[in-house]
Amino acid sequence: MSTKNNTINTWDFVEENYPNYHSSAEIAECLDLDKFLDEKTDGSLRFWTKEILLDEMKVKIYEKAIQAFLEKKETTASIVWSVNDFEVEAERQFFILKEDEDGDVEGLTSWEQYFDKSKFKMALDEMIEDHDAEYGINNYSVQNALETYCIF
Repeated sequence: MSTKNNTINTWDFVEENYPNYHSSAEIAECLDLDKFLDEKTDGSLRFWTKEILLDEMKVKIYEKAIQAFLEKKETTASIVWSVNDFEVEAERQFFILKEDEDGDVEGLTSWEQYFDKSKFKMALDEMIEDHDAEYGINNYSVQNALETYCIF
C-alpha cells in the first residue's frame, strides 16, 4: 500500500487487526488496485481515480479492522512489565544483599550505586525477547535480567 507519513500508522493498524489480513481477497484487491494506479496514472488522474475507486474500499477495510480490534479488546487482557518493575526489584535485591553477610555491596548506600538504571529498558527488552513462553515472565525473570545486564 502506498503510504505517506501520516497514513503509515493507519495501514499498520489495518494489517495488525483486519481478520485474516494476509489471505483476504478484499485486501489483495485493494493493494493491487493501489499498486496499479501508482504505476499507470499521472498525479492528477491518480488523485481523482484513487478518491473514487479506493475510498469506499478502504472505508470497508477500516471498519472491519476497527471492529476486529474492538472485539479483541473485549476478549483479551494484557500483563505489562515496565522499567518500574526493574526499579522495585533492584531496590528489593539491594536490600537483600545489604542484609546478607556475603553481599557484595559494602560501602554502597542505595541500589542506584549497584544497578545501572540506564540499562533497565534494554534489560526489559532482552527479558521479553528471550523469555520462555512455557514459563512466562515473573519476578525471577526481572531479577535475572537485572543481574545479567544491569550490575555496574
